[in-house]
Amino acid sequence: MTMPLRVCGRLCDTGEVATLSVAGGRIAGFRVGAEEVDLGGPDLWLSPGFLDLQLNGYGGHDFNQGYWGGAAEGPHDLRPIFESAARAGTALLCPTMTTNSAESIAASLSRLSRTLDADPQLAARVPGLHLEGPYLSSEDGPRGAHPREYVR
Repeated sequence: MTMPLRVCGRLCDTGEVATLSVAGGRIAGFRVGAEEVDLGGPDLWLSPGFLDLQLNGYGGHDFNQGYWGGAAEGPHDLRPIFESAARAGTALLCPTMTTNSAESIAASLSRLSRTLDADPQLAARVPGLHLEGPYLSSEDGPRGAHPREYVR
């Protein structure tokens, strides 16, 4: 049997010292007060994981097939997006598909679906999806960087 991992740090909202214990991949205990230095100590700040409601990509990877051009894109592992976001404190995220051709948006959604179906741990981190367009203003300015030819 392995010993629980204990991390001591300060709560991000109050600055109080807290100890978080993890065993078997689950939170086994949480205590506020009575400073206990283990990993990190009081210079480490503890916070609940963040939820990103609109994440196009991260760390040089993105969720969009044929990003901004409709060109076919080869196989692309989406896991680095989730891993990079987790290292930055994002526990849950809503993958964003940006304005593109109907075929590219469908291909992006299909690729994401296959990835999540193959990895239940990733799927548990996706509470929903975000479609950024294509139903946007076609006027310069309000349209932003969205390609005019795909705006409807």
